[in-house]
Amino acid sequence: MKCKYMKSHFDTIYRQREKFDKQILAYKEIEWIRPMSEKWSIGETYYHLYLLLKRFRQLNKVYIPIGSIRKQKPFKTEIEDIYQAYREKHGKPMRAPSILQPPKNIEGRLEFDQLKQNLHKETVQLEKMVSK
Repeated sequence: MKCKYMKSHFDTIYRQREKFDKQILAYKEIEWIRPMSEKWSIGETYYHLYLLLKRFRQLNKVYIPIGSIRKQKPFKTEIEDIYQAYREKHGKPMRAPSILQPPKNIEGRLEFDQLKQNLHKETVQLEKMVSK
C-alpha cells in the first residue's frame, strides 16, 4: 500500500473486527435482537458499517482520481472526533443519515454470518482501491 497511514488504518480495522468478533460470540443466534427498542442490534450495527463502507467506496471511485492530482502535497492525517463532539454538545449520539440506516426487518432477509462476509469483501475492495 502506497500510503503508510492507510495501511495503519486498515490494520486497525482488521484488529478491531477480530477483537469484536470474539466479544460477540456470546450473542450467537441473537445478533438481531435489540438491547433496547431505540438502540440497534449487533446485526443492525454491522449492516450500518457495511452500508457506510460500501457508500464510501462508491464515493471514492470519483474522489480518488480527483485526489491524485494533489498527489505529493501534504494533507492532514488527524481530525477531531466529530461524533464525540456532537455527543458532548447535544447529550446524545449522532443519528445516521437515512442512506446509512439498516432497512426495517433486515434480520429476516440476511444471515449475520453472510453480513460479516459482505462487510469483509467491501473492506478488501476499498483497501485495493486505495492501494493503487
